[in-house]
Amino acid sequence: MPSTTTAEKAELRRRARQYLSGLSPQARRTSDDALFARFLALPQVEAADTLLLYHGMGGEPDTARLLPALWARGKAVCLPRCLPGHGMEARLVRPDSALIPHPYGMLEPGEDCPLVGKDAIGLVLVPGLAFDPSGGRLGQGGGFYDRWLADYAGCTAALCRTALLLPQVPRAPHDRGVELVLTEHGLYRAEALKEGFRQKLVMEMFEEYTMFERETHQVVFKEEETRILFQSKKQTIQSTLLSKEPQQVFQETQQILHQLFELEPFEFELVEETDK
Repeated sequence: MPSTTTAEKAELRRRARQYLSGLSPQARRTSDDALFARFLALPQVEAADTLLLYHGMGGEPDTARLLPALWARGKAVCLPRCLPGHGMEARLVRPDSALIPHPYGMLEPGEDCPLVGKDAIGLVLVPGLAFDPSGGRLGQGGGFYDRWLADYAGCTAALCRTALLLPQVPRAPHDRGVELVLTEHGLYRAEALKEGFRQKLVMEMFEEYTMFERETHQVVFKEEETRILFQSKKQTIQSTLLSKEPQQVFQETQQILHQLFELEPFEFELVEETDK
């Protein structure tokens, strides 16, 4: 029988893919614009001479749009090439490089593109269906990146649509997370939990979810009384959630906002906390 973690991942993948398939082209473009602006503004991107990106497919960010911007900055850009046995390697791509369709649906470089070693890559943009604020990652299930990242020592980052930023992603011992998780509205650092920056993380998660709720449901403050009530609730939420575990913040904030604005349930159901 599949393990609890395996079953949870399978269900989360199903939900994430369902959510992504329902995004309109305009919603994807708007989300991508915000994600790419945050990514290109990272000091880690500026510091890296060579970066490994991925070629987005399906509902993933259209990361091909990032390549011209990075080339214009003089960066060397690599894309992954799949190998037998769920392996992966990095190949250097240039504006005139021909990319080959892979059976999984993404485009990848051919053998004529130069091979680049891991130690030459300063930053890896890691794909995923969903992430959590501590860097937990839900991949497609092939294990390509988990294997490749096992002995990678550079910086790792991910682009995550806000609806797919979960309280906690189930992790198996072999799963590799990322250091930086970027959403349309913020940046989450894995070391925040390790270093005990609970207050900062709680505030970021509250602001993230509040902004997403208002944009998704187009909440409008029609009366000053409602505005004052919201500010009062916000202060109460912030003061009480500081004593809670970060994975509880989204769930409790969601409940309060729904009660306050009488909103429909969030379209992407959050999961309960699981043991790592």
